[in-house]
Amino acid sequence: PIDTKPYADSALWLVYAVTKQLKESGDMELLDRTVEFYDGGSATVLEHLLRAVAFSWKKRGRDGLCLIKFGDWNDSLTRVGIKGRGQSVWLTMALARALLELKDLALHLGDTKLAGSLSRRHRSLTKAINRAAWEGDRYVRCIDDNGRSVGSKRNKEGKVFLNAQSWGVLSRAADDRRFARALATADAMLLTKLGYKLLDPVYTKYDPSIGRITSMQPGIAENGTVYSHGNAFMILACLEMGRPDKAYEIYKRVMSCYEAVPQQVTGAVPYTVQNCYNGPEHRARPFRVEYSWITGSVGWFYLSVLEWMLGVRSEYSGLRIDPRLPSTWDSCRVARHFRGMIFDVSIERRQGAEGTTVVLNGEQIDGTLIEPARCKRRNRVDVLIP
Repeated sequence: PIDTKPYADSALWLVYAVTKQLKESGDMELLDRTVEFYDGGSATVLEHLLRAVAFSWKKRGRDGLCLIKFGDWNDSLTRVGIKGRGQSVWLTMALARALLELKDLALHLGDTKLAGSLSRRHRSLTKAINRAAWEGDRYVRCIDDNGRSVGSKRNKEGKVFLNAQSWGVLSRAADDRRFARALATADAMLLTKLGYKLLDPVYTKYDPSIGRITSMQPGIAENGTVYSHGNAFMILACLEMGRPDKAYEIYKRVMSCYEAVPQQVTGAVPYTVQNCYNGPEHRARPFRVEYSWITGSVGWFYLSVLEWMLGVRSEYSGLRIDPRLPSTWDSCRVARHFRGMIFDVSIERRQGAEGTTVVLNGEQIDGTLIEPARCKRRNRVDVLIP
């Protein structure tokens, strides 16, 4: 069923889903397919994508950040923008990443004019993010109707939010220095035995300028749980920034099969991924599972581990081999299905290796991109990494 509440982030997920599908399938004809709009009319898939980012680009506030409206990914931030002026830092970061995705698509299509326009918009957004939201050791989460920062060191509660720190990287607003500082703040204030809480300190009294999240019990839902989706974003951020050991540490904490906290406490079974665990401030059942089986995080965990940790990543022109293994791993194997072919990939760490070496069906290739045209139905890939 269609949810007609005006969440500000809904359109952007289309960009991530479609560009991922295009990289995986190579079916660029999908972009020319005509699809109806929910409220009437129709356009090509490509036009849908461009309208999605244009919509968010146009709906920005006085700091150049996207308007939050009824809420964004965190749909309990219900009153930050109730008067139409509140801005979302996270949403601006999500738009910035979507612009990068479309820029890469435009370059693949040979449309350098569109790619240049998207790139300029991206630079404008990252400048606005760092100007309005960076506090020296964290990114604030949003700015309310009255210009007050939420997720700021100046707040009494909710001083730091997890997603603004990870998406600082995913948007490419944060460089190495900023991410190191933001990660240190997240470790100091948010990290638990089971992974990162969504925010800290938890809200204990209602704030009418923030909304529903502040009326929730501490340690429930968005008010300070260890939320799997938020941890998945941080794992991906660490991998993209070349921090596989940190990514693996977070992964082992949040996955129930590793038993960072005994099953008798969490209630988690080892073959499921949880929506979240109650936060440590929960008054009755700290770290108890909330909504086992129901989570949007599974795809993000899968993508992070397969494409960035194991490093077997789909791109428009082929399969990129770019492993970022934890330092405790000397080798691993993965069978990767890609465009009707199977790739049996063996990755081995070898002292003295210079960069990544890729051998396809017994022949070393130049670089790390495997082009589909030179592949068989089933392929063996041997990879050496330092």
